[in-house]
Amino acid sequence: MDDTFLRRAAGAAGYRLANDRLTEAAIEQPEHAANWIAAAARYTATGRIQRLLTDAAQQLRDRLTGRPPTRFRADAGALAAVCDLLADIDEALRDLGRHALDFAHLGRPPLIDDPAATALPAALAGRQEAVGGDEPAARAQHVTGGSPLPPGRRRPRRSRR
Repeated sequence: MDDTFLRRAAGAAGYRLANDRLTEAAIEQPEHAANWIAAAARYTATGRIQRLLTDAAQQLRDRLTGRPPTRFRADAGALAAVCDLLADIDEALRDLGRHALDFAHLGRPPLIDDPAATALPAALAGRQEAVGGDEPAARAQHVTGGSPLPPGRRRPRRSRR
């Protein structure tokens, strides 16, 4: 497995992954690194799981419409179990958001705020839960070596008159 799943998971949480800082972060905070990678793997697996469970739920709904009442109870129970598992997928995204927030606030964070990333609502909710507030947690700040301006921007030169 390559690290493509790490980049996708970082994007889902609203960050960009800096591969060059990943090993550094694992040295500094190995537990945060392991938790985030585990959450990223779980998030990646949820995509396939969600498609499979959605198909199963649709088939069960179709079966329920044409079943006699004697078979109805078993299929309804199976449908309820599938729907419960689908609801658990949001929990995987909340875990990703919580662990991403921890990982993004290390000394030289491997996760850098990416306003262009499409952060998933459940991942943002996980970040919110991590700080225990109603407002979404602030994204990690990009470290620019002390300059208050965004990377690539300069202050306008003053004219010398």
